[in-house]
Amino acid sequence: MKLSSLKMYLVVCLFLVVSLAACGGRKPAADRNADTGNTAPASTQATAAPAEAADTAAPTKAPTKAPTATAVVAPTEAPTAEPTEETLSITNRTEGLDKLKSYRARWVLEWSGTEDDKPVTTTMNWTEEYTSDPKALHITFASTSSDEDSEPAAAEIWQVGGMSYMVGGKAGEEPVCISFSSDEESQFERGLFNPAMLGALENARYVGMDTVNGMRARHYQYDEETLALTGSAKVSGEIWVAADGGYVVKDVARWEGGFDFLDTDDDETRVGKGEWTWELSDIDQPITIEAPESCAGATNDLPMMADATGKGNFGGAIFYKTASAPEDVVKFYQKQMPAAGWEAEGEPTSMGSLAQLAFTKDGQTAQIVITAADGQTQVMITVEK
Repeated sequence: MKLSSLKMYLVVCLFLVVSLAACGGRKPAADRNADTGNTAPASTQATAAPAEAADTAAPTKAPTKAPTATAVVAPTEAPTAEPTEETLSITNRTEGLDKLKSYRARWVLEWSGTEDDKPVTTTMNWTEEYTSDPKALHITFASTSSDEDSEPAAAEIWQVGGMSYMVGGKAGEEPVCISFSSDEESQFERGLFNPAMLGALENARYVGMDTVNGMRARHYQYDEETLALTGSAKVSGEIWVAADGGYVVKDVARWEGGFDFLDTDDDETRVGKGEWTWELSDIDQPITIEAPESCAGATNDLPMMADATGKGNFGGAIFYKTASAPEDVVKFYQKQMPAAGWEAEGEPTSMGSLAQLAFTKDGQTAQIVITAADGQTQVMITVEK
């Protein structure tokens, strides 16, 4: 090979090395063909290389890397969180009632099934009226049952002015009135029949907003998975909670199975279907509660010591306690009974710590028994015709 030819060969080889070095990241021709869809034989691409080099001046700067086509990936949206279903869980369904100024509550239960393999139908009705100023409570209760061993029952209860009154008795008989002073410890509990008897409620499902007895309320549904009703295999129910106040406005429960949550006799076996409805109305509306007129009678005009405590009236018998000495109580009645129109019948009798007086009026006889016990004086008055 001549020197000139060898020299030219070396120049061409050097140029190719420099070009390839400057384009270090460039794809091989075969890859470029794949990118562009060019299917020309590799030999054709090799022959074209010197011509390309001949037409390109030596770069004064490092050649810019040829842009490589990049696949565009469509942006992905952030995953949407699954909506959380609103639920209701409460342990005390009477919560919030103590903040109301007044209300009426109504509870109705109906149950039909078998008891000891005998068909039985039971109904219960309970109403409750309450005012906070003045503080007063009125309850009515009635129950019936087709059980031959059961009798209809009815009763009314009042708490007014520091006194409690109970009127009740068997059907067809004259009601019996019982009254007694009611301090904080002897107060009847409000809401004796209420949804709390059904137990705690967990994860009741939200349905929507409703209007119940004029109040906006959140409506939920529940079943045996959210309410464990003793002795019942299947439960379905609905509950409405006041949007403003958070107290239960209405509760409707239906169940199949037993009746155990109201039973007191564990030996009885009841199987059937039941439904109850509990609801509030007249919230914070004017309600008047007064002592029952049926408790007024011959004992109403009987005087009592000014410091009388623990007062009671059971079927016409009055009793109370006083801190006054027995002899002072005797003198009190010797003066006050005639002033009330009663006439003394004989002289007082006494025996140790016991004294007894008798008075008559309009064909009635009042017997007053006074005894000393435990540092106090106890007084009992009975009136007989």
